[in-house]
Amino acid sequence: MSLPVVELVVGHLRDGVTTDHPSFIKLRDACVIGGLHKQSYGVAIEDNQTLYGIIHYETFTPDDFLSKWPSDLCDYSKEINEIMKEEPVSYYMPRDSYANLLSKGTTSAPVTEIVVVELKGEEIVGQYKKAQQTIMDALADEPSAHDPWFSVIKSKAGIWTAIIFVGWDSKEAHERWGAKNAALIQLFGDIAANVSLVHVSLTDRA
Repeated sequence: MSLPVVELVVGHLRDGVTTDHPSFIKLRDACVIGGLHKQSYGVAIEDNQTLYGIIHYETFTPDDFLSKWPSDLCDYSKEINEIMKEEPVSYYMPRDSYANLLSKGTTSAPVTEIVVVELKGEEIVGQYKKAQQTIMDALADEPSAHDPWFSVIKSKAGIWTAIIFVGWDSKEAHERWGAKNAALIQLFGDIAANVSLVHVSLTDRA
């Protein structure tokens, strides 16, 4: 995968755990020490026990990062077990997947829409991209939407998956746009096997 790479991390926090937990801070800081300076994270408005993180790999790949992890300062497995119910899931995407690079405007908006779409099969990918581009074109004319971006990858589980990020002025602004553009969104009915959509107020760490 060509650099730069964007990683979306999705994890389920243990009851009562927040991003102020010492283990979360230790993991976040270990990433910085290892060279991952651009990070954004937050919990879903719809479920405050589901954590979403966006990490940028600028000069080395995710595989290369394994040797850079400061294990003497942070025991990854121990700290993850402290805050997560299970190992988080990661999706890796080339940042130039879309016509425009994933921008800070997407993650620094008051709310970021994060959508994970599991497609019905590889044969659907072209159809999906065409439908998604129609939505992207409509979003470009919406003042309350900021820097929409998407990528289509084959996940580690072998599933063709689309990841979509859109910055919004508010969750309500997105809902109003969705109500006005319901016909566009219905295009996913024949394409998607599973869709997860959340809104996250992300904190940028760079």
